[in-house]
Amino acid sequence: MLLNKPHRFMAVLGISTLFLFEYFSLNLLNVIEPAIANEFNCSNLEIGWLGSIYFYAMLVLLIPAGYIIDRYNLNKVIVLCAVAGTVGTFSLAVSHSYLHLVISRAVVGICLGPFA
Repeated sequence: MLLNKPHRFMAVLGISTLFLFEYFSLNLLNVIEPAIANEFNCSNLEIGWLGSIYFYAMLVLLIPAGYIIDRYNLNKVIVLCAVAGTVGTFSLAVSHSYLHLVISRAVVGICLGPFA
């Protein structure tokens, strides 16, 4: 399927926006880490685990993400990943427990990391 110029521009803009959102989500925890440590009384080990769960979740889905992108429509995959990453980020913002923080961070890592 060939795209005309406006559709190509919109596709590149959408993919670029997902990559930008992934970059901000990746570095988000570095900024709010002291506030999370104070709010949830986390040890250094727990904060380190929270920071690394993004990469562990991304590592699990890295190879299947290539198959998903090859098999399904790229636009739908990008939109679904952006929506799921947004839900994960919002869920991280409204967390009330440490376990919820870890699950939210893993969702962001699964949805945004490998597909960006």
